Amino acid sequence: MNPLLGIVSLRNNQFKGPIEFRNTSSFSKLHILFLQQNKFNGHIPKSISKISNLKNLDLHDNNFTGSVPNLANLEYLDLSYNKLEGEIPGSLGDMLELMLSHNSFSSFGKSFELSDLTHIHGILPPDGTHLVSVDISGNQLEGKPPPSLINCISLEFLNVKSNRIKDTFPILVGFSTVVNVLILRQNELYGPLYHPRMSIGFQSLKIIDLSHNHFNGTLLPFYFSNRREITNLTKRSSGYMGDGYSTNSMEMVNKGVDMLF
Repeated sequence: MNPLLGIVSLRNNQFKGPIEFRNTSSFSKLHILFLQQNKFNGHIPKSISKISNLKNLDLHDNNFTGSVPNLANLEYLDLSYNKLEGEIPGSLGDMLELMLSHNSFSSFGKSFELSDLTHIHGILPPDGTHLVSVDISGNQLEGKPPPSLINCISLEFLNVKSNRIKDTFPILVGFSTVVNVLILRQNELYGPLYHPRMSIGFQSLKIIDLSHNHFNGTLLPFYFSNRREITNLTKRSSGYMGDGYSTNSMEMVNKGVDMLF
């Protein structure tokens, strides 16, 4: 490969078979790699982590299997719609955008957990992670979400739909002032919505879906203080994603009908 190449896009073709990066020095300038919507299979090669300048990797809608290697240097990663399984590596928490939906992940890696962070740093970093956008919907994740994700103050988009996450609400007190889209649908969340730490509500919220859980109690109006944004959204087309979320999609329910945005 030409060592001067910075961007490679092979998306939406019929390429198949495993991918390999035997001589990563020949990819020294590569920072964007798009291989999505093909028929690649096999494991995601560990050698891809040695492409030192790679920041944007999109492998969605292929047939990759197995676990995810260490991809800590990336800023954007989309592995959705594959056949990946096992745990979500904790190193992925340092990215800005992370899309892992429609795989078979079952747990978060230990580096996501508070116990590891306190052992190394003494306290959990105030911003938790650098994540701005996370989609882990349609997997087999269960139990409580990791504290580093809960306390992330930068997160604007979160979709955890169709898992087996079990916890009380609010599980997301860390980023309540900046989150725009919050999809918690079809999990095992339970209990009341009110919490003293949430006295200011979700000030930037545009979309929320709490359906198909086990919540109870009183729905307090100040939780959704930005009612104008939520109301105006119903008057706009799906193009609302144009203000920073063009890479994300979600399924919503409108009068009992599933809709893909």
